Amino acid sequence: KWCVRPASAAALEMAAHKEISRLQQRLQMLCAEQGLKAKLRPLTFERWRFSAKWEEDAQTQRAHPLIPSSAPAAEAALAGELQRQGLGSDSAAKVSRMIGEEAATAAAKLVKAAHRAKSGQTLERPPLQVAFHRHTVDLQCGKAFVKVSRAAYGKLCVLHRRYAPAAETAPVLPEGDDEVSDEDNEEAEAAAAAATDSHADEAGAPRQQLH
Repeated sequence: KWCVRPASAAALEMAAHKEISRLQQRLQMLCAEQGLKAKLRPLTFERWRFSAKWEEDAQTQRAHPLIPSSAPAAEAALAGELQRQGLGSDSAAKVSRMIGEEAATAAAKLVKAAHRAKSGQTLERPPLQVAFHRHTVDLQCGKAFVKVSRAAYGKLCVLHRRYAPAAETAPVLPEGDDEVSDEDNEEAEAAAAAATDSHADEAGAPRQQLH
């Protein structure tokens, strides 16, 4: 009952990373509105986000695994860092408070979406596009893009065939895409099997030498 379907799980992951990207851009925008001329230093947003999640987890108040909801200490630390980068104390505190509030709103929205998915509702996502190349496979879903080796893709195929429910079929391939075929899938799976066997042999070699 509470297991999220793979398609909905992928939609949840994409939505979470989209919110993270939006919040990162929003932090820069808020700082600019408060008078910061330069760009924020690298990792400013990440330091705040990870510190806030660490604080939440320590207090067992987690709502969403990636986006913080309430972390006063991390909020104060972010305000201090923004001051060191050029904002006044009031402006830095305002920006820190606002990004914290927007993050909490985003986290609550994503948690509600996760609850809907767990109750059986299918979450929509852009269609998956697959393109096979000589050594790699391109996977694109909306703006999300991943390039994997054929061996890695083959392992995913093996796992899907073993554990996916009968109703969770493979993605529908685009019409007229001559690059994608069952032969491509079989070659990728064969590459995965060969890579798995090779790793197993390498892992077993030291043990054999010990006996």
